[in-house]
Amino acid sequence: MTDKKQQQKVKYSRVMIELDCLFDMRLAALARMGDDALINAFKSGYYERLSDNFEGVDYDTFKSIYDNRDKSLLKDAVITKISGFLKEFILGTFSNTNNGPFHMTPSILVNCYPYQLEDSEVAMIVLGVKQLTAGLCDIECVSISPEQLTPMYVKINLSTLIIYEYDKWLEIHALTGEWRNHTAPEVTVLAPRISMIKGIKNSAIKDEAFAMVEKQCAPFINLKLLGSEHFSLALKPEHFERARESVNKEKTA
Repeated sequence: MTDKKQQQKVKYSRVMIELDCLFDMRLAALARMGDDALINAFKSGYYERLSDNFEGVDYDTFKSIYDNRDKSLLKDAVITKISGFLKEFILGTFSNTNNGPFHMTPSILVNCYPYQLEDSEVAMIVLGVKQLTAGLCDIECVSISPEQLTPMYVKINLSTLIIYEYDKWLEIHALTGEWRNHTAPEVTVLAPRISMIKGIKNSAIKDEAFAMVEKQCAPFINLKLLGSEHFSLALKPEHFERARESVNKEKTA
């Protein structure tokens, strides 16, 4: 009985976050297309977007860059707001431990797929996440494809999964029949309120549609769709502009 409780203790204190969620790789892909693409994306309401199809940005080019992303894009990547959830997760785990009969050690898995990283680069990511979370938990980098990230793996190993292309992941395992064999309604999946369908415009997506997706997924997984701002760079462009103005004032003072 003790071993079983220990297994549950580990399971319910582990979060996996994609590197694509930790960093704003969509913005990095847009940056690869040039300043005009960035400007048009922000004009289209980047932080409030309901799809990654931006007015004035060639979607096919953007999608090609994003789908074929490699570690060269990481140099242009900026940390996202959802990264702050990691510290909340750790503090929540400690709170549950203090209020419960079992000692639970939080841990974080950073899923680096599809990036091919050197050991030194992995070490830098681990160090960065450790600094972000004040060194309060174990951190490990893994490389697990959407196909390998099966419902059974999620059920056994995770309490929370943070993933960007959630609908692609759900569909992969629906087509293989995995969701019929293994469900994990106790596991929370945090994902953006984003439609991956090119033709969908912001005005065509309603709150009710996302709520329906969550409801339909409830028997299989605890899907929670968050505003896209959580999966975007933590500092908005106006913050950078204010910082630039401040620096210029100091230079002229």
